[in-house]
Amino acid sequence: MHFLEKDYYMFDMDGTLLDSMEAWCSTGPEYAKQILGECNGEITDDFAHLSIRDGLVKLSEIAGVDKVSFNGFLDILLHHYLTDVTIKDGVVEFLKVQKASGKHMCIITATPEYAAIPCLKHHGLYDFFDFILTTDKYPHGKGSPEVFYDACNQFNCDISDAVMFEDALYSIKTSTSIGLYTVAVSEKVYNSHKDEIIKTADNYYENGFADILNEVNNV
Repeated sequence: MHFLEKDYYMFDMDGTLLDSMEAWCSTGPEYAKQILGECNGEITDDFAHLSIRDGLVKLSEIAGVDKVSFNGFLDILLHHYLTDVTIKDGVVEFLKVQKASGKHMCIITATPEYAAIPCLKHHGLYDFFDFILTTDKYPHGKGSPEVFYDACNQFNCDISDAVMFEDALYSIKTSTSIGLYTVAVSEKVYNSHKDEIIKTADNYYENGFADILNEVNNV
């Protein structure tokens, strides 16, 4: 069975549906500069490789817990979502086709609900999805399979009935490890991981949903 014949679709948001990874990567340093009055190189690196919460813990160790706010960070991220971020090529067309054909779709994102929901609504994507799972509610995020199993439970489907669309290697490793068919889409931020992403994912598209759309008509 071609993956497009499956009935349940899960999507990552940042870097998969949205061209937003630059916003993600810049928000941590911007917030650190706002708190510290300067851009700390160590903190910049931490935010590039840690979860939001872990990055803020690192920042609070330097600046003091009373100066660091989770929502303060998210306000900067949300500003970028509403002003700088665009939808990736082919995404809207793909979602329209799948919604019209009766597919069930959800988002699983590392962006907390505080910023994710307004972002999706702003870009006109929110109504395509049955539900949104934000990994701030899961201690290990997409590094653990719990969030994927919960999505299947909400869909009332088996892992074998679903597809995950993703750009990040760590999440691809988790989803494929539990037998969830995983389609990787290219994201320039992860170019250094490209070979391993291609090797790990079940399918890979260099031009993302623009390429996937070409297959829709052939299934």
